[in-house]
Amino acid sequence: MSYYIPLAIIFTIFSLILYITINYLNKKKYNFSNLLGNKNISIIVAHPDDELMFFFPTIKFLFDKKKKKNIFLLCLSNGNYYGYGNIREQELYKVWSYIGGEKNNCHIWNDNKIQDGWLYWDEKYIFKLIKDYCIQYDIKTICIF
Repeated sequence: MSYYIPLAIIFTIFSLILYITINYLNKKKYNFSNLLGNKNISIIVAHPDDELMFFFPTIKFLFDKKKKKNIFLLCLSNGNYYGYGNIREQELYKVWSYIGGEKNNCHIWNDNKIQDGWLYWDEKYIFKLIKDYCIQYDIKTICIF
């Protein structure tokens, strides 16, 4: 009979943890579902390949739930560190098209100030470029890594 009290305590603690977890996840689900409106959203990555390595589940979710015309991809460099920038650009456009993205919504910058490699990127310069990009394409939400 004495084991009923510890079992009741364990059950109560477990129930409380379960309640808190479910409540937390429901709030997160609601917050993420706010991305699904008619507003434009952009995934911003530094190099080609990042879109698949870090964002494919997010991109897939957005493509399944949102109009594709509202989903954008911005790649800050063409990945030319080893001299394959043109090839990597074409690969990125092909991947974007293959997974269902609209061709005109995939943008790759090839700016001398933000090249792939061990160079320092000026945050203020990047901020201005991204700000202008968001204004130009009416981007309301960005996802970055």
